[in-house]
Amino acid sequence: MLSKSYLVAILVLLWGMERAVFSLIQVANSIKKTLKERYHASYWVKAELYKVNLTPSGHAFPELVQREGGKVLASISGIIWKTNFDRIRRVFEQTVKEPLDDGKEVLMEVRIDYHEVYGLTLHILDLDPAYSLGALHKLRIDTLKALSNLGILQKNQGLKFPIPKRIALISAASSKGLSDFMSVIQRTQGTYGIETFLFNSQIQGNQGAKSMVASLKRIEKVKDFFDVVVIVRGGGAEVGLSCYDDLNLCKEIALFPLPVLCGIGHSTNLTAAEMVCYSHAITPSELAHQVVSHFQIQSELLTQQGIKIQLAWNNALNYASQRRQLIAASLVRFVYTRIRFEKDRTVNHERAIGYLTPAIVRYSVQQFKGITRGLADNGGRQIQHGAHDLWKIQHRLLHQGERLLTGQRKGLDGLEKQIQLLSPEAVLSRGYAIVKAKEKIIDDPKKIKRGEKIKIHFYKGTVNATMD
Repeated sequence: MLSKSYLVAILVLLWGMERAVFSLIQVANSIKKTLKERYHASYWVKAELYKVNLTPSGHAFPELVQREGGKVLASISGIIWKTNFDRIRRVFEQTVKEPLDDGKEVLMEVRIDYHEVYGLTLHILDLDPAYSLGALHKLRIDTLKALSNLGILQKNQGLKFPIPKRIALISAASSKGLSDFMSVIQRTQGTYGIETFLFNSQIQGNQGAKSMVASLKRIEKVKDFFDVVVIVRGGGAEVGLSCYDDLNLCKEIALFPLPVLCGIGHSTNLTAAEMVCYSHAITPSELAHQVVSHFQIQSELLTQQGIKIQLAWNNALNYASQRRQLIAASLVRFVYTRIRFEKDRTVNHERAIGYLTPAIVRYSVQQFKGITRGLADNGGRQIQHGAHDLWKIQHRLLHQGERLLTGQRKGLDGLEKQIQLLSPEAVLSRGYAIVKAKEKIIDDPKKIKRGEKIKIHFYKGTVNATMD
C-alpha cells in the first residue's frame, strides 16, 4: 500500500498540472464576446429611472431598477449619449408632458454592452413615451380610486365657501402664474382689500408634491388666519404635472379644513388634485377672476338691498305724509263740527236761561205773595225775612246763569284758538309750504307734468316755478 504522504504528493502534482489560470482581461474579453454573440440585437426593457445622473457634457448615466413591494429586485447601470438624450427627452416631454427625471417608469430600447473597465451597462437607444403616459394615467386613476375608497373624494368640495378675504398662496416666488394671479388681485385692492400670504413651494417635478404637502401642513397650523388656500402654477410648457396626481398631496387637499382652489395653468386632462379641490381654473388669471367675482356678487347683492331699503323708506315717507294730510283734514273737520255744536248748545243754553229766569222770578213772586199772605199774622220781621230769602234765590239764579255763560264762552275761545293753530296761515308760519298747479293743491309730485307751471305759497309770499 501507498503511504499517506506519497498519495498527497501525487494529488498535488496532478492538481498543478490540470489548473488553468486566466488574466482578468481574458475573462473580461470572454464575457464581452459571449454577451455580444448572445445579445447582438436590441431589446425593449421596462424599468424605473432611479437616478438620471445627467452630466454637464450632456451624457446621462441612469441607474435602472426594478421594484416589487418596495424591494429592489434588480439594478443595472445605463448610458444615454448626448445625441440620443436630447432627442429622447424632447419627444418624451412633448408626449407625456413631464420632464424626463428621476422616478419615471419607462419602456426603453436597449443594447447590452460590456466594457472591460466599466463593466455591464444597458446602452439606451430610445424610449417609448406612450408607456410612461399610460403609467402616469394609471397613477391618476389609482389616486382617485384610493380617495374614493376612503370616502373623501369630494370632501373639500362640501365645505362652506366664505368670502375669500384672506388667501394663503402656495406657489413658487418666481412663478409667472403667481405674477398673473396677483396682477388681477392687486387691481381690486383698493375696492375689496384682499390680503394674500405666500407659502413658497416647489410646484412641479419630483419634489413638488412633498413641498406642497409641507406648505399645506404649515397653513393648517394657522388656518384661523385664512379663508381659503390657492395653489397656482404658471402656464407655458405643460410638464411636471404628475406631482398633482400624487396620492399624499391629493389626500391632504381633500381633507384640508379650508376650501382649496387650484389654477395650475394647463389645457390637458384634469389632474387628480383639480378633481378633489373645491374649485379650479385653467389659468391662475382665471382663478383670480373667480375669486374677485365672489366680492362682485356680494357687492351687487348689497346694492340691490340698498335700493330695496331706499324704496321702502320712500314709500314709508309717502305713506306717513298722506296719513298726516288725512289726519289734519279730519282734525279740521272735527274742530269745525265741534265748534258749531258748542255754539248751538250755547245758544240753546242762553235761550233756556232767558226763558227760565222770568218764569222763576214770577214763580218766586207768587210764592212770596202766598207766603206774605200766609204769614201776615206773624209780623213784619217774617215778611222781611221771606223777602230777603227771595232776593238771595233770585241773585243765585242770576249768578249761576252768568257763570254758565262764561264757561261756554271760554270753551268757544279755546276751540277758536285750536282752529287758528290749524289754519293754513298758522301751518305755513311753521315752515310748511303749499304747492298749487292750476289753482289746485298738489299732494303728490307725480301729478305734476314736466314743464308745468306751479306756485309755491309760503307764510310770507308766493314763488312761481316750472316743474323740471
